[in-house]
Amino acid sequence: MKTEHTKKVAMKSIFEEMGGTYRWQGDYRIPNIELPEQEEYQLSKYGHIPVSTPSYQSWQV
Repeated sequence: MKTEHTKKVAMKSIFEEMGGTYRWQGDYRIPNIELPEQEEYQLSKYGHIPVSTPSYQSWQV
């Protein structure tokens, strides 16, 4: 009887294939990601009004 030797190959995630890296935190691997810089912006007074408020719905004619 032949004994088959199997190699355990660690499969890379898509994130790793695209050049991403991980760091260990306890028993977990956390991806090393950063958000791109964004410009700060101001919302107008209408940008703060939730859609569910009756006063906003009366604007939709």
